[in-house]
Amino acid sequence: MKKENLLTVIFSAVFATVGLVFLIAGIITVQSGRRFQEMGEEIQAEITDILKYRDSRGKNRYEVYVDYIYDGKSYRNIRLNSYSGGMYEGKEITILCDPENPEHIEILDGKMVFRIVVGIMGGALLVGAAIPVIVTGRRTARKKKVMSDGKMLYAVIEKIDLNTGFTINGKNPYVIYCTFKDDFKDVIYRFKSDNIWTNPNLVLKEGDTIPVYVDENDFSCYCVDTEKVLKGRVIDYT
Repeated sequence: MKKENLLTVIFSAVFATVGLVFLIAGIITVQSGRRFQEMGEEIQAEITDILKYRDSRGKNRYEVYVDYIYDGKSYRNIRLNSYSGGMYEGKEITILCDPENPEHIEILDGKMVFRIVVGIMGGALLVGAAIPVIVTGRRTARKKKVMSDGKMLYAVIEKIDLNTGFTINGKNPYVIYCTFKDDFKDVIYRFKSDNIWTNPNLVLKEGDTIPVYVDENDFSCYCVDTEKVLKGRVIDYT
């Protein structure tokens, strides 16, 4: 597998793993939240305290505490894991209380949006991870097809250059630019190879010919066959 393809797979695998974790967490929390919304009992509570602080990134955060009575028992200074801009000390709000654990409280639908967002983030990461793999796979399959079913031309090497726009471990790959002149149509076609991690200057030079496979009906679908030219001629252990 080519270095850039392997790198794509690795990064995609990392993103897919993170995305899957977020997606599963979102699904589980949404289901849990729905169950709590269904089983929880609505009661009235009074906001007794709102503590403001800054997190490690300097953003304002709030801790809200409430008093309420459930099943004849008073609960004081119970932390509410939700905050909205309309809250203030002394305000009466409606909360959901867990009958099996009355200190477990939430605002009605207070966390559902967050849970859904977590799931959406997971799905987006999975899609983002899949796209590069799909694109790379389709490109690879397309080139394999053109090399097996396409027409082979011999193009003249115009230039061998470094691809400075792509770097792995501080190294840039090489690319070969080559041309093929169709005398019958009086047209010159220019082609560019994929990235090459072995220095082709060791065995190739400008003016040499190199095989290029093309789709006879669409020359934009092509593959410069650098592997056939370089295979066995340069063994690079660096």
